[in-house]
Amino acid sequence: MRNGLRPREIYLDFMNGLYSDAEASELILYLLNNSEDDSKRISSLKYLNLLPKKQNKLFSLLENLLVSDSNELIRGTSASLIIQHFPDKAYDLIAWSLQNEKSKYALKMIVESLINSPSQKLQTLLNQLDFVIYDDHVIFSSRHKKILHLNQKNIKNVSKIVGLNSFQDLKELYLQ
Repeated sequence: MRNGLRPREIYLDFMNGLYSDAEASELILYLLNNSEDDSKRISSLKYLNLLPKKQNKLFSLLENLLVSDSNELIRGTSASLIIQHFPDKAYDLIAWSLQNEKSKYALKMIVESLINSPSQKLQTLLNQLDFVIYDDHVIFSSRHKKILHLNQKNIKNVSKIVGLNSFQDLKELYLQ
């Protein structure tokens, strides 16, 4: 395998007919699974998404990455792709992820994907989290303390905070 191969190059070669979809998928999967460069791995996921899908193989890969990868961007991107491409298989896996994911960044990616999902069933998973949206930013409360920090968000009108009314037992709200 050529040293320094990049997902974008593989994809462009696929588009130009130099690789079949199977060959391009295999090369990108190799980069995803073997690269130590996280940006190359994330790019691999995004370009893998553009290739014709091998449904079960891709779902299994994304599921594995969501559950066990150490990189929060890989987990978040995997969840987003599962929500986008496998809505019929996503519910239990995304529900598990919402309960177990510790990274607020990965959770933010999942929430944004759920909000944009056409699946009403998947959107019901949003009820598992305490979060608000202000100025296109997803902000989570502290899970156990029921405290919401909206400091330094320059909020002038609390009625513009989407989801604030869903907090039933919010103990503290910080706006300044």
